[in-house]
Amino acid sequence: MTIAEAFKLAYELVDPKHPIWPDLHPHLKTALDMNQHLLPNWRVMPKPILTVDFDGVISTYKAGWYGAHLIHPDDAPVPGAFHFLREAVKHFTVLIFSSRTNTRQGRIAVHNWMLDHGMPLEILRQFHLQPGKPSAFAMIDDRAISFQGDWNALPDPASLLSGFKPWYYHSPGWRSAQTETKL
Repeated sequence: MTIAEAFKLAYELVDPKHPIWPDLHPHLKTALDMNQHLLPNWRVMPKPILTVDFDGVISTYKAGWYGAHLIHPDDAPVPGAFHFLREAVKHFTVLIFSSRTNTRQGRIAVHNWMLDHGMPLEILRQFHLQPGKPSAFAMIDDRAISFQGDWNALPDPASLLSGFKPWYYHSPGWRSAQTETKL
């Protein structure tokens, strides 16, 4: 999916005549009415991007998959996830990726689930529910941080921003971290 296609999907949600409109959470309707879209403006992101998976990272995902738009009521927030995310938006542009967010109904389900589990709307508006996470058995990424089910085991967002180094920073002859941060 191109960025243009992603924006087109986001703007489709704004139309009250769209068939999904009656199923939107009231807070989401308000946000869309105020032109606060779910997708970021890629050209004006002042902070580094942090991507966070939804199922198994933000939500416990203990009940398994029931469809992109159906999140089982037994799936609670992973302890510490909301606190981490509230802190992360101070330092990062937070993109929430999930197989669920490939569809409008899935993005609405994630948004509503987070509201229903106590994520403040003013924080939720700072997240971007990003379509396009590829379906995969595993993801290999030079900038991934493996989540092991314990948010307290991760460094705080400020330390993560200043201290994270991909593997090649440890390779002989690679440019310095100062060069990388200027890119």
